[in-house]
Order: sequence, then structure tokens, then C-alpha cells
Amino acid sequence: MCWMVAIPIAMAAAQGAMNNMSANQQVAAQNEALRQQSVGMVKTMNYEEANLNLETRDTQEGVRTEQTQNNMQQIRNMGTLKAALGETGLEGNSMKRIQQVTEGDYARQAQGLNDNYERDYSAIFAKRVGNMENTRAGIEANIAKEGRVKGVLEQIIDPLGLGMDKLYKFTDIGGKKIYGDKLKSKTAADSKKAGGN
Repeated sequence: MCWMVAIPIAMAAAQGAMNNMSANQQVAAQNEALRQQSVGMVKTMNYEEANLNLETRDTQEGVRTEQTQNNMQQIRNMGTLKAALGETGLEGNSMKRIQQVTEGDYARQAQGLNDNYERDYSAIFAKRVGNMENTRAGIEANIAKEGRVKGVLEQIIDPLGLGMDKLYKFTDIGGKKIYGDKLKSKTAADSKKAGGN
């Protein structure tokens, strides 16, 4: 007569264990998908970072080329100015003023090149920071979404209706959780082995 009661209980426990195991597998699969998504985010961030590095180099090379052209133009301008001043015979303050205006034009052009480079570099740096922060936020969001995978011991105990907390309370002997700490560490180890957090 006892077997008539035991069979439905055993079947219910087996069904609960199967449900627990399939739910556990779903959580593990979801966690793996989130991790793969995070890996993809990091790859995308690295590609974007490489593109921004190339953009920085292009900007630097462009500024160097423009500075070289500016320097060559300054040398031509000063040579032409000195030749013109030598032919006209201008001396004194007039000659100094013309030289200062020419040098001032050169300095303004050089400063303009530096300002343009700093503006371009600031934009590239802002893109880099934004890229890293967006990737970090996405990965942290994925970590927060990850579910907890139950360890083997929890999968066995939960269908019995005990639950880990109840089992932990049963281990309280005289106010000291002698076996409970071992149980908690064993459960945590099982959960990590199963792919949980």
C-alpha cells in the first residue's frame, strides 16, 4: 500500500528534477548568448578603436604636410620680401614693418593649423571615450541580465521541496551553523562549475 503513495511522489520529484534541469539549461544557454554578445561588443569596440587610430594618424600626417607647405611658403615669402626690399632700397622702420607683417601671417597660419589639429584630435578622442563607455555599459548590462545557474546539489534538493535555505536552517546545531557553511560553499562551487555567476 505504501508503494501506491510513493510512486506518485517519486514521479513528481523526477518531473520536478527534469523541469529544474531544463530551466537550468535554458539559463545557461541565455548566459552563454549574453557572453557571446559581450565578446562581439568588445570586438566591435576594438575595430572602432583601430579606425580611430588610423584617423588620428591621417590627421597628424595632414597637419605635418600643411606645416611643411606653410614653412616653405614662409621661406619663399621672406626671400621675395628681402629681394624686393634690396631692390627698392627701403630701410629702417618701413622694412621692419613689412617683415613683421609677413612673419605675423606665417605665425597666424601655423597657429591655425595647430588649432585645427587640436579640434580634430578632440573630436577623435571624444569618439574613443564614447566608444569605450558605450561598450562598458553594454557589457555591464549583459552581466546584470545573466541568470544564476543552479549547481548539482541544488538541482537535487529543490524538487524535493526543501530548498537550499531550508536545508541550511536544518544544519543549525546549537546556534552554530556547523555544516551549513560547508553546504553553502559546496553549492557555490557547484553553481560555478555548472556555468553560473
